[in-house]
Amino acid sequence: MNAPVILDRRRVLAGGGALIVSFSLADAFAQDQGTSAAAPAQNPPGSLKGAPFLDSWIRIDAEGGITVFTGKAELGQGFKTAFQQIAAEEIDVPFEALKVVTADTRLTANLVNTSGSNSTNVTGTAL
Repeated sequence: MNAPVILDRRRVLAGGGALIVSFSLADAFAQDQGTSAAAPAQNPPGSLKGAPFLDSWIRIDAEGGITVFTGKAELGQGFKTAFQQIAAEEIDVPFEALKVVTADTRLTANLVNTSGSNSTNVTGTAL
């Protein structure tokens, strides 16, 4: 019997896989010099609109301890666990290696409110 193959981006790249990124600068050099500059980038996703700086989201101390921050609150919806899982996956550290600080107005970005089951999709996107 064939076992299912489960792939994730880290396993593929670590196992000798390759990632190829390609782009062209032809259009950039072909622009009319008399035209105005390109339009500004689109709005950043999720909670990055209100807190665009990296130190609003993550800190690594001198001893290597990692803390992730969010202005959203854990209200029994599982957000803190989801936030910690997303952060651990994105920075490639074990789940247990992270400390999570939620809704501490002295330390976290002001993300206004926690409502409507939007914490994970809005803040997870920012991470």
